[in-house]
Amino acid sequence: MQNTGSKKLDASLKYADGYASTVKISGSEKSVNVDKLYYVTSLDEATGDIIVKIVNAAETTVRLNIDLGDAEISGIADVTRLSADRKDVNTLEDTPVLPRTSSIGGFTDGVIGLSLTRSSVTCVRIHTK
Repeated sequence: MQNTGSKKLDASLKYADGYASTVKISGSEKSVNVDKLYYVTSLDEATGDIIVKIVNAAETTVRLNIDLGDAEISGIADVTRLSADRKDVNTLEDTPVLPRTSSIGGFTDGVIGLSLTRSSVTCVRIHTK
């Protein structure tokens, strides 16, 4: 299954409290600054799935929440991750850098929590009702 999507969606990511690589506290508000985190969201109009692709180019793991607002989701998402040590290289004899796919479920209220390992690319395909 390809994760291209057919329509770009407006979106924003929120960092899970206390897990961002840099936290700046001002008064009672917490503001988070994380460099080298890039993402794009799209809609697969054929299936209704919401696709979120995230690149964590930082040297630290980042935890964040994807808030889907009022989207009618099934509570199940397929997550494909590509991550490796920066010195790892695929060769004809050895392929240490491979995508790994898993399913997650049980998230409620349209919010999915994720942990993004350092130097990784993650694609989340969120199934809708």
